[in-house]
Amino acid sequence: TPKRELMFTTVSMDNRKYQLVFLRQWLGHLGARARNVLIVGAHEETCTTARAASLPCFVDGASPRQRGKQNGFGNQVTLKWWVAMVLAQANFHLIFSDPDIAWLRDPFHAWDRSYDFQGLSDIRNVNVTTQKHHEITCMRPWMETMYEHGRRSIYPCQSTGLWYLINRPASRALLDGLYGYLH
Repeated sequence: TPKRELMFTTVSMDNRKYQLVFLRQWLGHLGARARNVLIVGAHEETCTTARAASLPCFVDGASPRQRGKQNGFGNQVTLKWWVAMVLAQANFHLIFSDPDIAWLRDPFHAWDRSYDFQGLSDIRNVNVTTQKHHEITCMRPWMETMYEHGRRSIYPCQSTGLWYLINRPASRALLDGLYGYLH
């Protein structure tokens, strides 16, 4: 937007092309607002498939090699944090959305810009009870064995599938630290 607000997603195409279905629906739900959207493909095969379906896609060719555990979801998981970090360094305000989110209204309109960072919660119970050291279980039990760093989390249990970031020093520090932690 003229205010340097940008929405983006990262994606890695799967063999069955479910991600292509998600991307089509994602852009379709965004409608005319999709002019402010950036799709970053984790590799050339992803963007080739997306472009064949008339979806704009930019291949990541700039990020450092993603290493470490990707929690079974592919390198688009850590790639999103690198892209966010670089876009914030370029003075963009960001909305990140996984492509499997269906937008029912304009995400730019719904954005409460009074927060540096805002997103969804992954707490699975509204009646949260704390365990020792104020730890809570954020994820479904089957996911806890999948996530190396997130088995027990201190408040809040932030979802990484949808978030808004106003570009301020604290937000850039969060992205730098998070990417460094994951990479």
